[in-house]
Amino acid sequence: MMPIPLPPMLTEVFCAIQGEGSLNGVPAVFLVTRDGPPLHVWSTKERAQWTPDFNIAISALLAGVRRSWYDFAVFTGGEPLRVSGLEMLAQKLRLFDHHVTVETSGSFFAEDFPCDLMSVNITLSSAPAGKKTKKPPQPGFDMDVLRKIVAHYPHQLKFHCTDASEWEEIRRIAGECDVKRSNVYLIPTAAKGKELASQMEWLEELSRVQGYRFAPRPCP
Repeated sequence: MMPIPLPPMLTEVFCAIQGEGSLNGVPAVFLVTRDGPPLHVWSTKERAQWTPDFNIAISALLAGVRRSWYDFAVFTGGEPLRVSGLEMLAQKLRLFDHHVTVETSGSFFAEDFPCDLMSVNITLSSAPAGKKTKKPPQPGFDMDVLRKIVAHYPHQLKFHCTDASEWEEIRRIAGECDVKRSNVYLIPTAAKGKELASQMEWLEELSRVQGYRFAPRPCP
């Protein structure tokens, strides 16, 4: 795929296979906004990447997306709902029959944002503890915002889990925002080995007991 320029609200666009949630396995165009590094979004290795040039109209991006032949678009990057101009781009993508997913932290609510799925990445209170990483922390969710998203949009809540101590917190959050159990996805953070086996054991049990969706990532 030939490189195409990007509008100023985006830093990167690439095509890949989605690896999380209800659309796991579906090819999509990922659009990374300038609001910050991507949220907890996992996909296969990039198949094609476009380089930015901020002196071009959105129409060029839309033409490039259509040439990819992917009918699914995913907005990610910090908190896309805060990015100016994204609503217009999302609306235009939907006019071309794209399914639009917004990867959000659940920290910001936008009224009538044109999308087909709000994919909320829940940062649990125990997540940063004991982890040595240079990546900036993910923004935390707001329970009132979470309730509004669940009430107003097609949605899925994705919990990226580390150990069984998070069990009660997951149940509490899901209960307080009144989300359907089938819209809750439990995703292990480990990639392999004993840590992954341990996470899978309690996540499978929690899914069985509570009716949540256990959603291990596919092998890379």
